[in-house]
Amino acid sequence: MRTGNGFQTALLSLVILVLGAVASHAQCKITSVDAVTLTGLSSYTPSTSAQTLSATLNVTVTKNNGANSGCLSFALGYTGVTPLLVNGVSQLPYSNSTTSGRTSILYSGGTPAAFGTIPTLPNTNGSTSFSVGLFLTVPALTLPQIAALNSGTYAASLTFQVFSGTTPTSGLSRSYSVSLAVNATRACTIGGSGSPTRGTATIPVANNGRITDVTPITPTLPLGNAVTCTGTGAVVIDLSSQNGRLTGPSNTNPSFANTINYSANASVAGGTAATFNSGTGVSVQGTAGGTSGNLSVTITPVDPGNPLVAGSYSDVLTVRITPQ
Repeated sequence: MRTGNGFQTALLSLVILVLGAVASHAQCKITSVDAVTLTGLSSYTPSTSAQTLSATLNVTVTKNNGANSGCLSFALGYTGVTPLLVNGVSQLPYSNSTTSGRTSILYSGGTPAAFGTIPTLPNTNGSTSFSVGLFLTVPALTLPQIAALNSGTYAASLTFQVFSGTTPTSGLSRSYSVSLAVNATRACTIGGSGSPTRGTATIPVANNGRITDVTPITPTLPLGNAVTCTGTGAVVIDLSSQNGRLTGPSNTNPSFANTINYSANASVAGGTAATFNSGTGVSVQGTAGGTSGNLSVTITPVDPGNPLVAGSYSDVLTVRITPQ
């Protein structure tokens, strides 16, 4: 444009925008843990031997599109050593471990001790499913530990975690419960056995054939007198006689006797005593004061009033301890 004798120059400034297309590189990232289910866990019968119970953990993982599909890892575990519980009362100790087919995993607290690798995911949005073997090992239990258990469903919470790398810095987790059906069949043992070796008791007879010493006799029990019953319910004790009294050789002389009457008493852990009187044939059932304790048995002979016929005299007194 020209004005008068001078010139004014108009400058047009152009702003040039350079538009660049930057490629988006999707990272390997877990978007959800769709399902965590536990199947195949066996029922457990308390035992003095260690038992390993197996199960299968089925997992479905969904991720976004990512070129590096092999960077995924997972861990399984529990926070602390939490005992399995039944009805919130009895505790069942256990240890937890898993295997992914290649890596053994034991995870306690916040940091996994080892990692497993998720099977290769496709380089597209979608999901993949895989299974992990889960093992619960219940250690050998002592008889008192078994006695404290009740039948029922024992449960504990465990945690499944999926990480988008090889360190547990980011990822998703899913808590789930492990349940175990415990068949704590009630039983009692004496000296560690349900059918202990027969004990013995000897009644002293004087030279004149009379029973002059009627002091209560404590039988000798070869396996000891420690009683342990499983569960926490009532325990009853009863006494029964095979012959009704001690019987000896046949006898037709009224001046001699060939039987010996006696009374018996049995109790456990301060409970009420079971009694038996062979003279009347009457038995009275007793109860145990607890699920464990020492068995106390006494036998008190009764002098028959006449000398005994020479020979052997015997009876079998059975002490039965039964949980209810």
